[in-house]
Amino acid sequence: MFILIVSTFLWAQETKVNGIVKDSLDQSPVPFANIAFKNSSVGTISSVDGHFFLSTKQKVDTLIVSFIGYKTQEIPVRRGAYQQITVFLKQDNISLDEVVVLPGKNPAIVLLEKIIKNKKKNNPDKLEKYSCKVYNKLQVDANNLSDRFKKRRLLKKFKFVFDYMDTSVVTGKNYLPILISETYSDFYYRKTPHSEKEFVKAYQISGIDNESVSQYTGQIYQKVNIYDNYVNIFDRSFISPIAFFAKTYYKYYLVDSTYLDNQWCYQISYTPRFKQEPTFEGYFWVADTSFAIKRIKMSLTKEANVNLIQNFYLKQTFNIFDNTWVITDEKLVADFNLAKKTMGFFVRKNTHFQDFNFGDNIPDSVFSTLNSRMLVVEKDAKHVTKEQWHDIRPEKLSKNEQGVYAMVDSIKNVPIFRTYVDLIRSIFNGYYEFNKIEVGDYTSLYSYNEIEGNRFKLMLRSSKKFSEKIYLNGYLAYGTRDDVFKYGLGSRYYFRKDLTRSIGFKYKKDLEQLGISPYSLPSDNFLNALFSRTGAANQLTNIEQLKLFYKHEWFLGLTNTLTLNYKTMSPQESQGLTFKPIGDINGKNEITVSEVSLNTRIAFNENTIMGREHKIFITSKYPVLNLNFTFAPKGVLNSTYNYQRLQLGWLHIIKFNPFGYFRYYAEVGKIFGTLPYPLLEMHKGNETYWYDDYSFNLMNYYEFISDEWYSLLVEHHFEGFFLNKIPVLKKLKWREVATFKGVYGHMTEANKTFSEFPSQVQEVRDPYMEASLGVENIFTFLRVDALWRLSHLDQPNISKFGIRFKIQFQF
Repeated sequence: MFILIVSTFLWAQETKVNGIVKDSLDQSPVPFANIAFKNSSVGTISSVDGHFFLSTKQKVDTLIVSFIGYKTQEIPVRRGAYQQITVFLKQDNISLDEVVVLPGKNPAIVLLEKIIKNKKKNNPDKLEKYSCKVYNKLQVDANNLSDRFKKRRLLKKFKFVFDYMDTSVVTGKNYLPILISETYSDFYYRKTPHSEKEFVKAYQISGIDNESVSQYTGQIYQKVNIYDNYVNIFDRSFISPIAFFAKTYYKYYLVDSTYLDNQWCYQISYTPRFKQEPTFEGYFWVADTSFAIKRIKMSLTKEANVNLIQNFYLKQTFNIFDNTWVITDEKLVADFNLAKKTMGFFVRKNTHFQDFNFGDNIPDSVFSTLNSRMLVVEKDAKHVTKEQWHDIRPEKLSKNEQGVYAMVDSIKNVPIFRTYVDLIRSIFNGYYEFNKIEVGDYTSLYSYNEIEGNRFKLMLRSSKKFSEKIYLNGYLAYGTRDDVFKYGLGSRYYFRKDLTRSIGFKYKKDLEQLGISPYSLPSDNFLNALFSRTGAANQLTNIEQLKLFYKHEWFLGLTNTLTLNYKTMSPQESQGLTFKPIGDINGKNEITVSEVSLNTRIAFNENTIMGREHKIFITSKYPVLNLNFTFAPKGVLNSTYNYQRLQLGWLHIIKFNPFGYFRYYAEVGKIFGTLPYPLLEMHKGNETYWYDDYSFNLMNYYEFISDEWYSLLVEHHFEGFFLNKIPVLKKLKWREVATFKGVYGHMTEANKTFSEFPSQVQEVRDPYMEASLGVENIFTFLRVDALWRLSHLDQPNISKFGIRFKIQFQF
């Protein structure tokens, strides 16, 4: 989540003006007024509601505001400071001859149509091959710091940090830098076959000494192409103001024309036709003759259906080299706050592109790896000297910025900031860090079930301060009713810091719920008993298990995991269940298996984020395949049965802009061998009121079992497409979601008669199906679904209809 947030912004200490232009007579806003610093090239226009902001490092002290029909005003401003002003323009009474206006075409639309007609020619991505140098400067700031906060006793010895506070020209909020980084890279692009490669030559970070942070400030992870019909911001799709169908979503106004870099350009302002649609507001300059975008400014509207982001601003500048238009500068600003007056964060990023090469002399060896998108941080990138950074930067750091580097490092020692960081980390990780040890997980410290009664559990794991390559963990649990201790141990060793190769083991002796999705809440999560729809869990199975595994990521998008698994299972005596074959009177009522599994995961063009002990995958536009083969030889380590299991899963997310996105998961599987029912496929049920994406939420545990099966999970997120158009409901910013889930399967006659099944078990030769309609983004974090069971309605003790909840955080 932090990296998703850290993908944006720009730093500067300069003259800043945030203001509004109004008519002096009726106080109405004056849209499209021209505002500029006197004797400079820095200027802008007011928005539809009259607002504007300007900033510059140039030595200026006067603002000029003008508009046709009004008298031009010169307004003094304080140099090197932030100020908010209201400009009242006086009408200029001019006697004119009669003017007859006849209906005609909006000249802004005429220009827009020419822009669209020439998009293919001017789009930088049309190039077959190019390379360039990329410089990124990223800064994260804590904002909305109140006077009460600054006067706290814990900060008494660290008052110096507030000398570096500044004010945002965009939002008017004060802020304090807490992270600053710079990255310098070589970037390579090839159209066919598509490939983007970036090699980080230099980086430096103050505040967080984490190499992975530098990876996500690069061009690959931040690319915004306004020539695309849809612009992706924080994994949300917004309609570009120059999309082929943009006229349906925007209003356009021709505002100005002038020379920019010796090119005659027209300025066009645009605003959304419908406020809560995924659109922007702002303006762009278009070059005459070529009709390429010269400059563009985009901001999210206040009504945009986006969470956490109070403000967003993007500005891009394009220039022409060798008759080719390319982006040369980009500035992004994001303001993250749960509410307007709470403490939040600015994330700001400034990117500069230079030294473009469009020739055929770019070696194909640069694109030789199989992964089409790749970023590499070179070994010596962290050891670039100050003198080298001085030569790399397209613009020198100001004295204030140089001081920020030292200040940001020292702020890590401020106790209250460490407390905030520890608290946020604990909320999301579930663990609290005590130097080299982390203690948790708070969600399972206490739980309740019918077998153990009150269950208490303490988990410990090593932190990165202990080792960045060795990860240790363990837990101890105790039930007051069964008076039995349960425990588990684990370790993982990483051969490399990038987590691409690791080896480890897991051991546990505990109780486990069979037939539960690996993505659902664990059986010892305190919420399970609290929100169970069938009462406290009473179907838990005794498990003793040892896993040895080796994971190898050959390249980004292809990973193999080899697992050796030894496990024994036995039912609780109170359940009256038997795992033995029918007719086996003297044998133990338990199952022992030894398995060898090979998992292959294929995810073409996928991005990842470095987590604590694994990578977090950000699914690409291509399907993700998971192929798992398991072989269990009878007699090895007392293994009771001989069988093979083959399973293929297919996950795909497809965007259907502007109708949201569609997600489906298909799975097929088959088990070869004659086995007791706990070793067959228990289709994933859910007996809680919590919605689980990969479970059948109206299916009970142990209800359906197969040895060959085909399942499909379908979900469409409309992202407010309908609700945004309803006058009252659109203010709530709710979003619609619809799902369908189904499974078909059967068992061989040998498996049907091999063991004694629980009374409720049946096959799914008649497919099991359920569907739901839901609303997500309630209070920005809650999803509520109404579910209907569509088949097998004559089963006892089932729910034909239900309401389910899910806590989720989305932008």
